[in-house]
Amino acid sequence: MKIFVLFTVLFYCCTSDNGPCKVYEEITIMDGKYRNLPESNVFNTVLDSLYRASTANNKKQGDFIEAAMDSLASSSFEYNFDEQRGIILMKKQIGLDSINVLMLMHHIASNKFPNIDTLECFQKSLIVFVHTPQSLIDDVSIFVEKHKALIPKNNYQHIIWHLRGRNTK
Repeated sequence: MKIFVLFTVLFYCCTSDNGPCKVYEEITIMDGKYRNLPESNVFNTVLDSLYRASTANNKKQGDFIEAAMDSLASSSFEYNFDEQRGIILMKKQIGLDSINVLMLMHHIASNKFPNIDTLECFQKSLIVFVHTPQSLIDDVSIFVEKHKALIPKNNYQHIIWHLRGRNTK
C-alpha cells in the first residue's frame, strides 16, 4: 500500500507543471473530497472527537470507525445517515489523507516560489496537516519543525496542536 501511495505521489508531483496555487488548491480540494459531502455531515459532526478519544485509547482506525458508527446509532438526536455509506466515505478519505499529506510535504520541500508563505492558497492547504493519519504523525511533526519558517505562526500552532492530539503540552 505504501509503495502505491508513494508511486501516486511521485507520479503526480513529477508530471504536474502548474503554478504553485494550482497544486495547493488541488490538495486542499482533495482534503475535503469525502469529508465535506452532505451525506456525511452528521457523521462528521462527532467523528473528529470520537477519533481523538479512540486514538488516546490506542484503538485501530477500523475499530474506531465501527465504534463511531455504534455511537452514532445509539445517539438521541435525529439524523438521516446511511451507516455503510459513512464508513465507505471515511475509509476513502483516510486513504486520500495520506496522499495529500505526502504531496503537500513534497511541494513544500521542493518549493522554488519566493514568499510562498504569503500566498493564501498555500496557507489554506496547510489544513491537510491537521488531518494527518496516525501512521504519518511522527514524519509530519519532524517535517513541520524543519520547515517552520515557511509556515505562518497561526497555521503552525494549529498544526502542532493537532499533531500532538490536541494537547497543549
